[in-house]
Amino acid sequence: MAVMLFLQQEVDGAQKLLIQQRLKNPHYGFYGFPTGKVRWGETVPQAAQRELMEETGLTADFTVKGAYHEHTLLDDDELIEDKLFFICKADNISGVLHEVFEGGRNQWLTYDEFIAKDKHFKSVESELAVLNTDTWLIEKTITYESDKF
Repeated sequence: MAVMLFLQQEVDGAQKLLIQQRLKNPHYGFYGFPTGKVRWGETVPQAAQRELMEETGLTADFTVKGAYHEHTLLDDDELIEDKLFFICKADNISGVLHEVFEGGRNQWLTYDEFIAKDKHFKSVESELAVLNTDTWLIEKTITYESDKF
């Protein structure tokens, strides 16, 4: 069980999202929203706050908006991941962003800049649907080809 963090704020006159580039496996080089595991005994908002501080140096208040469950297949046949994320929306964001952390790189990007990245997660639209609609749970199977993984 994990949290997925959605942070949006105005940066240099434009609405930007906090995006991480993973610099560890699996999904090395992929761009997506910050994520992290919920530890034993933590509430979901506590996990979101801890992960945000550890990976970005920022603080925020979080609201749980819903859940996203994904089965990830490699080449249409090999199940390589079965993930459940609680989608958490940040408010009252403060602090100075750490651009680099163990396992990745953080940056503020517009939605168009994010989607233009060659290696972004295919699940972005589903994750945003949980955030921006009344749908509390979305479940999906995503397939990646070996040569792009």
